[in-house]
Amino acid sequence: MEHFDPIRVPLGACPQSLTDKFAYPSVTIVFIILGCTSAIFAIWTAAKYNSVMVYERPERKPAISNTWWILYYIGITVRAVIDGTKYALIDQDDKTESLVLVVISLLLYGVCTLMISFALQHQKEFRSKFVYQGVVQVKQAFQQHPK
Repeated sequence: MEHFDPIRVPLGACPQSLTDKFAYPSVTIVFIILGCTSAIFAIWTAAKYNSVMVYERPERKPAISNTWWILYYIGITVRAVIDGTKYALIDQDDKTESLVLVVISLLLYGVCTLMISFALQHQKEFRSKFVYQGVVQVKQAFQQHPK
């Protein structure tokens, strides 16, 4: 099957061997890659950046916790798996299965947005206040001593 875009340039079609196995192979592969990279980020963040070694003992304090980032990456992984499944296995005749996967996917988009909001709020509270205080001090110094 040959497709054309508005400027009449022929676009490539997916190989028949892939379209026999997946309904939308290119989209499915993108979601598989997204899920794998997000899972790697979650594992890497949990293993390397969720604690600090002090005298060869791991210390876990709220100021250095990256739990919200880990949960965000896990949410992205689950969302990518569900979206990949949706595009790989959806039969166009089964509208109920399609609707269920779309609703779950949309709910996960909201949950991921909430998790990234919590992660950024945690980042602001525990890691950015020193930068903010420095900016305020510089601004006050310029206001006290104008040119």
